[in-house]
Amino acid sequence: MATSINPLWTAYNLVNNEGGEGYNPHQKTITTGRGEPLWSVLDDKKYRLENLLNATSDAEPRYEEIKAEIKVVAAALEIAKKAAL
Repeated sequence: MATSINPLWTAYNLVNNEGGEGYNPHQKTITTGRGEPLWSVLDDKKYRLENLLNATSDAEPRYEEIKAEIKVVAAALEIAKKAAL
């Protein structure tokens, strides 16, 4: 098992904090090398969020929050695929 930078942490900083210091709800490091690959987990999470977005009215206040979360998860998914986590 190895420790590596969490792609969700990196993606959240890139999307919301523009690379600067700020609030980040995700852990900075994660343990890898056991169980299901992280990219698979993130792909499933993105799929579920997209389904939730499809079932949510664009008049709902949560609609924009879901869109923002999908953007972060999609960026983390790309980082995880490149790093083969």
